[in-house]
Amino acid sequence: MRTYVLLQQVVLINKVDIPEVKEKVGEIEAGLRSKMSHKRLAVISAASGEGIPTVIKRLVKLVESMPQDELNVLITEEEIREREERRAAEEKEFTVTTEGPNRFRVNGVMVERVVKMTNWDYVDGLDRLQRVLEASGVNKALTKAGAVDGDAVTISGYEFSFYGNENVFTAMAIQEGYTD
Repeated sequence: MRTYVLLQQVVLINKVDIPEVKEKVGEIEAGLRSKMSHKRLAVISAASGEGIPTVIKRLVKLVESMPQDELNVLITEEEIREREERRAAEEKEFTVTTEGPNRFRVNGVMVERVVKMTNWDYVDGLDRLQRVLEASGVNKALTKAGAVDGDAVTISGYEFSFYGNENVFTAMAIQEGYTD
């Protein structure tokens, strides 16, 4: 385990696009500066971009001024790769919960993100969602949990009908009675 005692710090006051925050920036700055052992403090708004270009320039100068051995100690490429792999694996994890007869809930970072990004007004959006649920193993897990076509599935507050078929078009055709 590494201990970082003398790491460089930059303190950012965010959300200055909000009037209540903007009014108190001077007070906040004074309080922070009284406790800081350096002068690297900036006022920004991540939402509007205010102050961001200046912060980036200052960060580049700070990093360029640091000795190379300090930069190497912070994190290795192997550690970055391991963290990214671990994060990617964690994002793909999901759980299926039976909430009652014919009702299921799915929780997980990636599936919730995909559902939030789905355009529910277009069948192509639903078809894409179906392909992602199939590819990520969600459909298989729902089937294993007992879900059958037409059961209610809730993901991130969105409720829709489960179809274990390969796509929405096939499910709609079967529902309408078109079968071979």
